[in-house]
Amino acid sequence: MKKYTFYDDTFDTDYTLYVGEAQEVKTCYRAMFRAWLRNVSNLSNAFCDFPKFNYSRCYGLLINDTEMTFHVVSSDTALRMIADI
Repeated sequence: MKKYTFYDDTFDTDYTLYVGEAQEVKTCYRAMFRAWLRNVSNLSNAFCDFPKFNYSRCYGLLINDTEMTFHVVSSDTALRMIADI
């Protein structure tokens, strides 16, 4: 997994983006989701449903450091965010 940290001037928000294979992102997302369900983590899930993963693709796990939310993004979205840095 690769970690990218960046700041969005438009929304005045800090982001951390983890990009990796589907299995890596799913494992991290599941751990964060379970911690959120048990009220152990300060982070909250941006969406309600657990995402479906295609294991032949790459995904990104986006953490909004300002709003303390997390969600999964596609590889295209992650690449666009990295290119705009």
